[in-house]
Amino acid sequence: MPHNKGAHGTMGLLGTLCALPFMQSIPSENVVDLLLDAVCVVHVDSTIEFVSPAFERIFGYAPEEVIGKRMFDLVHPEDLAVTQSQAQRVMDGHLQLQFENRYVRKDGSIAHVRWTARWLPDKQRRLAVAHDITERKRLVAELQRHRLHLEDLVQERTRALQDAVTARTTSEHILRSITDNLPDILAYW
Repeated sequence: MPHNKGAHGTMGLLGTLCALPFMQSIPSENVVDLLLDAVCVVHVDSTIEFVSPAFERIFGYAPEEVIGKRMFDLVHPEDLAVTQSQAQRVMDGHLQLQFENRYVRKDGSIAHVRWTARWLPDKQRRLAVAHDITERKRLVAELQRHRLHLEDLVQERTRALQDAVTARTTSEHILRSITDNLPDILAYW
């Protein structure tokens, strides 16, 4: 299970930090620039209004390349319907924690992203934090491939052992039959 940074994830942590007295003198963009996760602000129609610098690391697009574009246009086609549904739930006032979907990066590769999002009713915007889980997904898939390979090896070895037991049993049966019938065989010669 992923580590949960409090009830509201990264956004709750950021809000708590910004409320501290010494943080009042630090411009919020200085804090946002340090985050490894991308902070995104989008309009109702998914038009991107703001993304933090981490957006480029995750999606491959510099902030200035995506401002004014629709976030939905970057979503992997197979995930578009469920993503739109989740966005609507956020706009209906549901806090979104740990929604996962895929995006097509600028270079055409796929980014697996876990989102935390909330609706800002006074601003009519969705505020979201994107956490890149692509490497984790790759490792899980690799572990699954290794597990399946090991299961195949175990089945193969089990079959080989069963064949050996069957061959031994057959050999023992033949030897017992010969031994039991040896007097008759010798008398025949």
